[in-house]
Amino acid sequence: IAGGLGRTRRRYHFKHFIDTPRCPYQTRGTLDQETIRKIKYNGAKESPLHQDMKTALAALLERDPAVTDEVKVEKTFFHQDQGNVWRRPDIACTWKDLQLVMEIQISSDFVDVIVGREDFYREQRVFIFWVFNKFDPEKFTTRDISVGNQKNCFVFNERVKILSGMTGILTFECHYKRPTVEQGRITDVWECRDVTLRDLTFDRNRMQAFWHDYDQT
Repeated sequence: IAGGLGRTRRRYHFKHFIDTPRCPYQTRGTLDQETIRKIKYNGAKESPLHQDMKTALAALLERDPAVTDEVKVEKTFFHQDQGNVWRRPDIACTWKDLQLVMEIQISSDFVDVIVGREDFYREQRVFIFWVFNKFDPEKFTTRDISVGNQKNCFVFNERVKILSGMTGILTFECHYKRPTVEQGRITDVWECRDVTLRDLTFDRNRMQAFWHDYDQT
């Protein structure tokens, strides 16, 4: 499923990979999926916004007394089987007795990349935080990440960056879905609040970190 921005609204449609042999209408000379992924991912990694977010997040974690070891930037994680599978997250640290990694998400990404990273860190017993620079509920990457994280999205924008600097405590803007009943139907409504790591539930079975409004259960 793909979604392009039309003149008045986002239009959803089914699409296949570029130049699949089953399609008679092929576009020659285009880039394959792997090349597109590398261009998008590396371009976002090297952008000034990405670098600024990474520096700010690492500096705030270093001020947190609950961080019990060095805050590592782009540390390589090898799979526990010592094979060729590895990941290099933007930030890694130990918070209390929990291993955390943070991946800054500025551009869109393929769902198989998202699921692959989450599976990798889950097997390593590491909590992964996808950190957005802004919240777009219609963006497919936002939806893909929220589905696998108890309908939570963490945003580190300029407002919470300033707030974090003033308090000395890393603060995220957490967007989460609250189920409501409208005209006899159950629907999810996006809500937002500021959270710190201390506000979150760390589910060690699912290896997920999320905000849950227990007052509404």
